[in-house]
Amino acid sequence: MTQPTLYPDLLQTIQRIQASPPAIEREDKVTELASFIHHAASNDDLSLLFVCTHNSRRSQMAQAWAQALSWYFGLNIPCFSGGMEVTTFHTAARAALVYAGFRIAKHPENEHVWQLRYSRDAEPVDLFSKLIDDPKNPKQHFIAVMTCSDADEHCPIVPGGLHRFALNYNDPRFADNIAQQEAAYRKCSEQIAGEMFTLFQKLKEYGKTGD
Repeated sequence: MTQPTLYPDLLQTIQRIQASPPAIEREDKVTELASFIHHAASNDDLSLLFVCTHNSRRSQMAQAWAQALSWYFGLNIPCFSGGMEVTTFHTAARAALVYAGFRIAKHPENEHVWQLRYSRDAEPVDLFSKLIDDPKNPKQHFIAVMTCSDADEHCPIVPGGLHRFALNYNDPRFADNIAQQEAAYRKCSEQIAGEMFTLFQKLKEYGKTGD
């Protein structure tokens, strides 16, 4: 079986990120999440749901990177995102993903949905701001990954989830509409990318299926 192939510029971004020194504390956190997934994945229908209050920035970027890297490592774990409020897939978050090498375009049939691609060989991913319980999201057998401290604090239970795991990221929103905006969103995107790479690499090393 051939290795799934990402777009060349997207792969170059990943290789550049992986060449930088890892943050040991965060690597331990990602390893803990990998262990949760490993032991929960006794069947093939396990999925990940990335949760942030507005489902606008961090959870969207996490879904994008996780889906691409799950596919890249041949695991094909479905990845979703949701929040407590419906807003929009933020322009700066989209720009950071495009800068990394993703292809993003408006859905031909729904102006509120963006189609994200990471390979010529994979189906596009539909991204849009939605509630946790949106019909597009899983209702059971998923692990909820809390990507922001606000959602982590105010959403103690995600109905239907097997586990709830906090992997919070700093909100790049602080830089909205100032000179640092582009850099802040790219930094957040790349931190998520590096940790999702580590996550799925670990899952690949010891297998997705639980003991």
